[in-house]
Parts: sequence; C-alpha cells; structure tokens
Amino acid sequence: MITLDAGELTLVNSGARGLAMLVELNFLSGVQRFTTWPHDLPISGNTWIGLKGLGTISPLRDSEDTKTDKLVLSLSIVNTAMLAAAVGSASEYRGRVVTISLQLIDETLKPAGTAKPLWAGEMVGIKITRNSSKMADGNNGGTIDLECARFGTTRSRNAEGLRLTHAQQQARFPGDLGLEYVPKLIEQPQVWLSKKFQTI
Repeated sequence: MITLDAGELTLVNSGARGLAMLVELNFLSGVQRFTTWPHDLPISGNTWIGLKGLGTISPLRDSEDTKTDKLVLSLSIVNTAMLAAAVGSASEYRGRVVTISLQLIDETLKPAGTAKPLWAGEMVGIKITRNSSKMADGNNGGTIDLECARFGTTRSRNAEGLRLTHAQQQARFPGDLGLEYVPKLIEQPQVWLSKKFQTI
C-alpha cells in the first residue's frame, strides 16, 4: 500500500500533477535506471533515462496471493548497453535485483516528494523481438523484453505440472509414504460427519 505525506496528498488533490514509474535494473556490470516520463529525470543524484530507453511495463497488481506471474519490461533495442546485456552472458542479469517505484511530478514538471516502492524482484530472462519495418533512421526496430519475477517465485515454478501421486513420490523420495492414500481419498471420499450432525 502506498502512503503519502500531507504535501504529496495536497499535490494529488490539486490535479496539477503527473506520475512517473522508476525502474532500476541492477546488472552485474552496473545499474541502469529508466522512467516512463518523456524526458530524463534527475532524482537523488541519479539520472533516470526517459521514454527513449523504456517502452512498456506489463500491468502491476497488488495482491497477497503467491501467484508466479512474471512482469515484463519492454526496453528499446537501440539502447546499446541493454542490447549488450541481452546478448551477453546470462549471469549479467539472471537473478539480479529489479525495483519499480512511483514518483509524483509537480506542476513545474519536477519530481515531488520521495519515490514510493511498488514492486521488487529479480530478472529471469531476456527475449529480443525485431520488427521487419524500418525506423526513421533506416535501422530495424524492435524491443528487448526483460522477464522479471518476485523473489523466490522462480523456484516455485519448478513444481508446477507435477502429478502428486504415490508412484511419483516414490521415484523422487523412496520410502516416503506421504501420498500413499491419495488415490483412495479422491476416488472414495469419506463422510466425516453424520447428516444429523450437519443439520443442527
């Protein structure tokens, strides 16, 4: 949940404000900072590169569940630093921290207040998509799609699709009888309480 101080609430209620997403990617070779704002934003001694670097962010949702949905950041393919990271070693990005924050912009188009953390996780994989159409400079366009996941959820995906059967449990953990009666419980459900007790 995002909490705003009195000054930030006044700015939000005034209507003369903007919002910018701040994306910080901690690559092995160094930190890259991008924003959804149209131009570069200097914040706390760091420069966040404007829309020329960051294309889109897949929808963010606040939730208490443990779903393993991935967040996808689309970055410009003309960014040579990002392209080098994408075609280089996976250790450059895989498992490295990515954070997304929300920054209020005031009526003078300057950052107002402090950035509010929205999402944190790790980079998982990169996919490069090229467009066949030419851009204004004569080069082919495209995007670098950076897949990110919340901390710890990449490991939990490994168990998806496993059939929880006694035979499979024996193959993975010989002697473990934890799933021995699962088929019987599914095929022959037992009534735990009498009908009379349930109607009271």
